[in-house]
Amino acid sequence: MTGAVHSSTSKRRAAGMPSEAEIEEFFASVERGRVGVRHFNDKYNYDFVRDEPMEEGRYEWVALMADGKSIST
Repeated sequence: MTGAVHSSTSKRRAAGMPSEAEIEEFFASVERGRVGVRHFNDKYNYDFVRDEPMEEGRYEWVALMADGKSIST
């Protein structure tokens, strides 16, 4: 099981996704009253409250279908 967790973690890092610690930090900040949410919005140029990408930032967000394929726009 450890190999599967390590593989998943490696794939997430390679894809530029936040680490498990960053995800936990985000949810902890939300539970404390949204302190720190702006930090994550700015860092990932994504509005987590509205659940939509922001216009400017270092990441390009692409909508995916349930099967993982990109939704063409």
